[in-house]
Amino acid sequence: MTLAIIFTSFSCKSSKSQKAIAKDNLEATPTKLTSSARDNANSNSVDIPPRPTTTSRQEILRANAHKIPVIDKPSGIVQSGENYYETVEFPAVPPGGLDGWMQYLSSNLNYPELAMKNKISGTVIAMFIVTKDGSISDVEILRGIGGGCDEETVRVIKNSPTWTAGKLKSGEAVNTRMRLPVRFN
Repeated sequence: MTLAIIFTSFSCKSSKSQKAIAKDNLEATPTKLTSSARDNANSNSVDIPPRPTTTSRQEILRANAHKIPVIDKPSGIVQSGENYYETVEFPAVPPGGLDGWMQYLSSNLNYPELAMKNKISGTVIAMFIVTKDGSISDVEILRGIGGGCDEETVRVIKNSPTWTAGKLKSGEAVNTRMRLPVRFN
């Protein structure tokens, strides 16, 4: 059984104050729809499409397993023949943290003259390995902008002070691959 509540408002000219009229309107009693009014309301209603079937959490995880990063599993092998990890529980950290790294870059990174002369600017993306002992190895450029900026980025990364190595959940220090954007503008 469907129950619809209808509030009515009255407009009349009387000596009652506006507050009294508003109070009367609020006290109006709800009325039930007659069967003909209910049928009319149903015939003008919008059809609601059925709800799509939901997939379980397990099905979603199974379908997207290749997209989820796996922590503490080797991602590849470095030039020395050892495993490296891209995602670890405790990532590698430069000395002084992010603030220390930004300070190091600002004091050691030089804008190459060729890039300045040719008005070259942009972001160089470098990739490197922080080894178990915190040293830097296998520095390479993923995306360069030329004009000497790529070489300057490699130089600054190779000469950086010793980092704190990345660690697995067990606390074991491991080789960790890092990506670093360096902006020249």
